Amino acid sequence: MKNIHRGERAFIIGNGPSLDLSQYADEISNLFCRYKFTELQYTSEPIFQTDPKGAFWQGYTVTYVALQLAFIMGFETVYLVGMDHNYGEINGNPNEKQKYSGDGHADGLGYDGGEWNLPDLDRSYQAYEKAQRAYANAGRKIYIVPPTSLDLFEEVSWKSLAL
Repeated sequence: MKNIHRGERAFIIGNGPSLDLSQYADEISNLFCRYKFTELQYTSEPIFQTDPKGAFWQGYTVTYVALQLAFIMGFETVYLVGMDHNYGEINGNPNEKQKYSGDGHADGLGYDGGEWNLPDLDRSYQAYEKAQRAYANAGRKIYIVPPTSLDLFEEVSWKSLAL
């Protein structure tokens, strides 16, 4: 897995509330895709993992894990798409487990009644800063496609990307 996509670009799509893989393990295991990362080891140490055999810090967002995996696979440029980094009004404390009640963030995605942890935007921002430093130190780049409230990464318009 290490560097199998050296020099290529990746698109990380953030289009809904973060998923705990255990919530949809059966559905995920039945998907046909090239790579599945359902049994990663995790640590509470705030690191940016560059070793595919090491433990991953979750960084308060599944996107942070995806950025670490993309780095390990050697992607040169990563584009974050659909990462609004804005959950509207949040009723509760960051990381508090709540039942999803159709508050508008993921209406129609089938989460009604499911549990999720409230976002921790400040700490996930700190994790994104760590990812940005790791990519920059390796001569790589993370871009973000607007609209977004995440002001950390350089914005690039969707239309400017030659797909």
